[in-house]
Amino acid sequence: MAWLPGGVGAHAIASTHDEVAINSSVELPQVTFVPPTDQQPNTEGAGSRGDCQQTNAIAHQSIAALLPAESYYGLTAKSHPVFLLQLTNIQAEVLTFTINNEKGENVYETSVPVEQGTGIVRVEMPEHAPSLEVDHLYEWGIIVPCSGQIRPDSPFVSGWVRRTDEPTLMLGTDHYPYPSVEMANQYGQAGIW
Repeated sequence: MAWLPGGVGAHAIASTHDEVAINSSVELPQVTFVPPTDQQPNTEGAGSRGDCQQTNAIAHQSIAALLPAESYYGLTAKSHPVFLLQLTNIQAEVLTFTINNEKGENVYETSVPVEQGTGIVRVEMPEHAPSLEVDHLYEWGIIVPCSGQIRPDSPFVSGWVRRTDEPTLMLGTDHYPYPSVEMANQYGQAGIW
């Protein structure tokens, strides 16, 4: 018997010399994400004109904040969440990651070393950093320093996150044989990404 690579719903194929038998697909539960429906925060990113060689347009082509597509912000139940960025041919060695509260006050800032090229970068908010407070909205962003320094004309990309209470999970039910998929579905139904 030979197994072919696949993912969710992949077919198992058994072969002999003269015949091929195809087994039916394995049905796995769908995970549904329901984004928050609140209004957009009352600020938006910009960059002033100056002699910075990377513009906001270039930064937006090179850096994408990975956020829920149909929402102005994401929800997290974690006091120290992980943020994800997609980098494409970035022309910087170090980026600056910041988290500001609703008043624009800096809560956390760190340098993020960048390997040249393309990929997903994971930025973890460490336990020693101040905790995000429940029911508070935070702007997080990546700043591309100009000539190694953050300046008013430094391009940036940002997103928003709101901390929420940990959902009450109903795990271990008989109708869901896959606890991790069930947990992902329950988080998705609560709008937590």
